[in-house]
Amino acid sequence: MGRLKELDCLRGIACISVLLFHYTTKYSEIFETNLTTGLLNFKFGGIGVDLFFIISGFVIFLTVKNNTNPLEFVFKRFSRLYPIFWICVIITFFTIRHSDLVNYHRSFGELLVNLTMVPDIFGVKRVDGVYWSLLPELAFYFLMFLLLVMRKIKHIDLICFVWLVAIALNSFHDIMPIRVLFNLKFGYFFVIGINFYKLKYRKSRWWNHALIAMSYLVSFFVIDSIQKHIILLTFIFIFYLFAYDRLKWINHKFLVTVGEISYVLYLLHQFIGYFIIYELIELGVNNSIILLLVPTTLMLVLSYFITFYVEKPIVNFLRGLNFSFKK
Repeated sequence: MGRLKELDCLRGIACISVLLFHYTTKYSEIFETNLTTGLLNFKFGGIGVDLFFIISGFVIFLTVKNNTNPLEFVFKRFSRLYPIFWICVIITFFTIRHSDLVNYHRSFGELLVNLTMVPDIFGVKRVDGVYWSLLPELAFYFLMFLLLVMRKIKHIDLICFVWLVAIALNSFHDIMPIRVLFNLKFGYFFVIGINFYKLKYRKSRWWNHALIAMSYLVSFFVIDSIQKHIILLTFIFIFYLFAYDRLKWINHKFLVTVGEISYVLYLLHQFIGYFIIYELIELGVNNSIILLLVPTTLMLVLSYFITFYVEKPIVNFLRGLNFSFKK
């Protein structure tokens, strides 16, 4: 099965949304300046991460349906995520270490812990702020791995229902280790993605629509912003268009390309972008358009180069190795 261009476009939109949030609203808050919000205040752009989670639910469930071998699933996820993550961590670490952003300097010990992808578990500061979202992703992958090992993927609808009930119950009495392990803060996004896979490939029943609706209702136990509820409802509407082949019009070459480089762009853009903006302001630049366009352009170019000339060759090499995964 080839790449789903609509999903690449949605990834591109999600990544640009998060980037704009960091370079405008978030930067202005952290560095106490209004220079970056002269063009726009993108305060809800961070919700692009939620869109990433929905996409991940769709794509990862598609992966496990097409490949039921647990070890092969782990190997493919590892080869896709970790090698290029390590490279991005090292690039960010050394870039920021030689910058004036002393609050973002990390020790070599902290760098080593960050290579696990889950520094939060060890109480260690992240080399880049965006790494927080990798823990919910890995928790979701771990759940899919367990279902493959126990051969329970066929019961995914029931599991989604139980998962949503657990998320709602956890909102009344939060137990941190359990919340993290079972993804009880962000799980409903992945449930939405899984059920849209069912709708897209006509493997659905009425209850898959009900699970999507239930996921939206469960979000009210977790999200306390009416604006975010409206945005989530928009995401669901867009995915309904996608599931029923009504989103072909979104196929734009630029967005597809940004979608393809979105993983690297997401990993690199935040703290390095802050560094670029900070240096521009120190040089006397006070035009919000320049402060936004320069780091965005540099990050897009760097991410493109790393994705196509570093990441893809590494993934192709690793997956070309003659490993045998017996059923």
